[in-house]
Amino acid sequence: MARSPSCPREAVKVLLVADHPERSLEEAFDPERWRAQGIDLIISCGDLPAAYLSGLVSRLNVPLFYVRGNHDSAYHRDPPDGCDDIGGKLLRFRGWRFVGIDGMNRDGSNLLIHDEQWAAWRALRLRPQLWRAGGLDVLVTHSPPAVCELAYRHCPTPTGAGRICRFDDGRLCVDADDRSHWGYLAFREFIERYHPRFALHGHSHLTYARIPREQRVGPTRVVNAFGYHVVELVPDEGPVTPNLPGQRGGESPGSGK
Repeated sequence: MARSPSCPREAVKVLLVADHPERSLEEAFDPERWRAQGIDLIISCGDLPAAYLSGLVSRLNVPLFYVRGNHDSAYHRDPPDGCDDIGGKLLRFRGWRFVGIDGMNRDGSNLLIHDEQWAAWRALRLRPQLWRAGGLDVLVTHSPPAVCELAYRHCPTPTGAGRICRFDDGRLCVDADDRSHWGYLAFREFIERYHPRFALHGHSHLTYARIPREQRVGPTRVVNAFGYHVVELVPDEGPVTPNLPGQRGGESPGSGK
C-alpha cells in the first residue's frame, strides 16, 4: 500500500522564475519590497543563467529548486550555487512534495525535442518515488503539458494560443501551434493520473502569443513561470493527490498499467 504524506503542510509563498531574467530581481532589486512579499521558496522552471539563480538565493535567503531547460547546457559543468536540482527527484519542503522533470540531459545534450516516448519514460521513472511518498503536490517541468483535451490527439496541429479553436468556434485555443513549443501529452497524462495541486512550467514565453499565465487540467493549476510570478501553497485548498494508483492495492510502482 502506498504511503501517505508524513509531515503536516504549512502555507508556503513561492517565487516562480523561468526563461527571462528580470531587472527587478537583479540590478533593480529592492530588498524592502521583496522582504514584504514574504517569499519562502524559489522555483526555477529553466532557461536561466546559473549566476542569476545563485544571486536570487543570496538576495532572498531562501531555498531554490530548479529543473534544467533546453538552454541550460552549462549547468552540468557549473551548476547554480546553493540551489537544489529536482530533475528526476522528489523533494519535500514544509510538508509539500515537489517533483521535477528536466528539459535537458545531465551531460548537457539537448533533450527538448517533441518526443512523447522520452517524456513518458521520464514520468515513468518517477513512479517508485511517488509510490513511497504517497503522491506529489507540485510538478515542476520546463516544457508545458498539453492543456486542451483535444490537443495533439484529435487535433494534431492546434491553431495556436489565443486563436479560434478549429473544432469549436466558441472557444479559444490554449496550446502552441509551433512544434518546438508544443505541450507534452505525457505530462498531461501524468497530471490526470496523480492530480498534483500545481503543475509549474516555463518554455512558453508569454510574449509569443496570447498565452494565459494560468490554466487548468482538471483540478490542477497549470502555471507558466515566464519572467517571474508568485503563487501560494495553502494546506486546506482542496484535496491533495486523490486516488493515487496503488493505494487500493491494484498497482505496484513498477507496473505499466
